[in-house]
Amino acid sequence: MSTDSQPSTSIRPLVLILALSMLGFMAFNTLIGPISRDLGWAEWQVGAIVTVSGLMWMVGAKPWGRRIDAFGARHVAMTALRGFTLLFVVLVLAVYGSLVHWWSAAYSFMVILPIRCVLSLFYGAIPIAATAYVGQVTTVDERGRGMAALGMGSALGMILGPASAALLSGFHLALPVVFGCVTGGIAWWLARRHLRAFPIVPGGLYTPPLSVFDPRVRLGTISALIALFAVMSAQVNTGFLVQDTFKLGTRQAASVAGAMLSAVGVALVVSGLLVRRYNWPSLSLLKVGSLIAGLAFMSQPFLPNPWLMACGFFMAGFGMGLVFPAFQTLASVGVEDHEQGNAAAAVSTAQAMGMVVAPIVSTSLYHAAPAAPYVFIGVLMLGLFAFLQVGRPMAARSPKS
Repeated sequence: MSTDSQPSTSIRPLVLILALSMLGFMAFNTLIGPISRDLGWAEWQVGAIVTVSGLMWMVGAKPWGRRIDAFGARHVAMTALRGFTLLFVVLVLAVYGSLVHWWSAAYSFMVILPIRCVLSLFYGAIPIAATAYVGQVTTVDERGRGMAALGMGSALGMILGPASAALLSGFHLALPVVFGCVTGGIAWWLARRHLRAFPIVPGGLYTPPLSVFDPRVRLGTISALIALFAVMSAQVNTGFLVQDTFKLGTRQAASVAGAMLSAVGVALVVSGLLVRRYNWPSLSLLKVGSLIAGLAFMSQPFLPNPWLMACGFFMAGFGMGLVFPAFQTLASVGVEDHEQGNAAAAVSTAQAMGMVVAPIVSTSLYHAAPAAPYVFIGVLMLGLFAFLQVGRPMAARSPKS
């Protein structure tokens, strides 16, 4: 394990790489609701695209993790960013062709679904490689700050992605996807130029994959599952919520939904700065963050105007900004140096499980009642908080509290 005393210097390019790749990914997530309305898709088709994409992310997580331990984080990051960028080029053509009606709405769904799925397979390797890279260049005491820096990179992408979607969609709904192509290419160039290739830790080539229920990472993976279920549920339904609550047109809904998700990104940056400055214990971050996020998510559908709803999303983002570095750190410090890739993959697998289940469950709940998915994810986050309160002796078995 590295004893680098200045991890922020070592991982600064990585933070920008994460921001740029997240930007394109988030831009498409923001637009999928309004695009589906233009194409005449049903809500379940949106849920299916995101669910199957999450399944691809989940299937690829453990192989990516083993490849990181065997060949290094930089090698996997370069491979993933190349694939991510090329698939985004294909996605641009598919989205544009669908919007100008080169083919039917049903065929558009059949074209976009597999492209988005394979793109998710490559994208899923990027945060795994980033997490493993931080595990290699930081000490245990610095790990939380390093993970918080990654969270800030993702948050910047979360801010700029919806913001660019809101701005560019006013000209054409395909333009934010084009912008995602460009940022993916820049991220690949930065990785090629700035990421260091570290010596492979002995034993990495033969390390078996970790189960998400391995006692060393279990608290981190369960928290990751709940957290991503909450985030994906909010992302998939926010476009529908603002359109139906405030009676907006398709393009207005895209702009307002982008603003809501940008508020989440700003909050993630704020909470990330606080975590990096004060380096609070991971269990404390997880507890406080789940409480704040749970209450904020539960309030969303009952807020009467866009400004208050944006404030609610800000508070939800602030809470999640504490939760994400907490579960990543808990998993990373629980394993040996040669298992960092596998630990990151276990967390990513749990996140992908949430991504698979959330769209189908949450869109079904939304169809029953617009408030239902937000109340449900609020209950999940508050349940995590209650477990950490009541079950603290069990949680305290984690290596770092």
